[in-house]
Amino acid sequence: MSIFKTYDKIDHERLKTILEKMKEARVAVIGDAVLDIYWEADMKLSELSRETPHYILPIVEERFSPGAGANVAANLKTLGLNEVTLLTSVGNDWRGELLIELLLKENINIDYLIKDDNYITPAYCKPIKQGLSDIKMECPRLDFKNFNKISRYIEKHIIKYLELIIKNYDSVAICDQQKYGLINNNVIKQININSSSGLVIVDSRRQIGKFKNAILKPNHIEAKNAINPDENIEGKNLDYYKQIGVKLSKRQNSPIVLTLGQNGALWINKEELIEIPTQPASAPLDIVGAGDAFLSAFMLAMACNAKPEEAIFIGNLAAGVTVKKINTTGSANINEILNMYKSFYGEIINE
Repeated sequence: MSIFKTYDKIDHERLKTILEKMKEARVAVIGDAVLDIYWEADMKLSELSRETPHYILPIVEERFSPGAGANVAANLKTLGLNEVTLLTSVGNDWRGELLIELLLKENINIDYLIKDDNYITPAYCKPIKQGLSDIKMECPRLDFKNFNKISRYIEKHIIKYLELIIKNYDSVAICDQQKYGLINNNVIKQININSSSGLVIVDSRRQIGKFKNAILKPNHIEAKNAINPDENIEGKNLDYYKQIGVKLSKRQNSPIVLTLGQNGALWINKEELIEIPTQPASAPLDIVGAGDAFLSAFMLAMACNAKPEEAIFIGNLAAGVTVKKINTTGSANINEILNMYKSFYGEIINE
C-alpha cells in the first residue's frame, strides 16, 4: 500500500474558520467516565510511621478532574461549546457525587446520567511525591474500578438513550476505556446499528475491532491488537501500521484515524490513505489526557465539515498543547491551539 497523500499543514485562515465554527456545534459523549484524583505529597514533611516501618506521604494539595469520557466532554467545553451532553453512569458513592459536581461546574449536560447502586464510580488516584528538588515523581496509581459486568438496568438505559443522541447531535464520541465498563457487546450492537444515522467516532482500548460503520480512532497498539493480537510489535515500522489500518478499515467497513504519538496520525478509508505528521514536542511531557484532547478537537472539527485530514491536524495541535501540561489531566482551548500552530509554523494569526 502506497501513501496517496501526505498532509503537511492546514492554512492558518482555514484553521481559524474551523475553530470559529466549532462554538455552534452540538456534540455528545457516550461511555465510561472516570474521576482523576491528584495527591501532592511534600516529602520534606515526612516522618517515620509509629505503627509501620514506612515513611508517610504528607499530602499538601488535593486536586480532582474529570477523566476518560468525562474528560472528553470537559475538553469540548474548553473549546468553547455551548452544549455538550454526556451519557454515562456513576455509583451512589463519594466519587460519583464528586464527579457529578465537577461535570455541573463545567456546564456539561448530564440529563442522561444513570445512577446504579451496583456500579462503582471509577477513579484513578495519583500520589505525586516531591522532595528537596523541583522534580516530581508519580507513585503507583490507586484505582477504583468495576470487576463485574454492568447491570441490565444500566445497559437498558444506555441503549434507550444512545439512538436518540446519535440522531440528534452533530457528532458523538464513544469512549470505551474500562474492561468492565458501559460499552458491552449489546451496547456495541446498537451503536453499530445506529452509526449510519449520525457522525460517530469510536475510541476503544480493548474492543475497537467490534465496531462497524463509524469512524474508529485506535492508537497503533489497539489497531494491532484488533488484527494481529499475538504479534510482537518490536521493530515494526510505519508501513506495518499502514497495512494494519487498511485491513481494519476494510474488515470493519469504517474509516480509521490511526494515531501514532509523536509520529502523527493516519487517515485510512479502505484504499484511501493520508499521512498527517505532527511536530515533535520537547520534554518535559505528560501524555495524560492527550488522547482525549485529540478526540475532542477531531470530532468537533468533523462536526463543522472539516476534511478528515484537517480535523486530524487540529487534533494533533490540541494533543500537543496538553502534553506540555504536567501532572494534570490537560485540555486545550482555541487560543492555545492557535498559539501552538504559530509556534510550529511561524504564521501571524490575528486573534
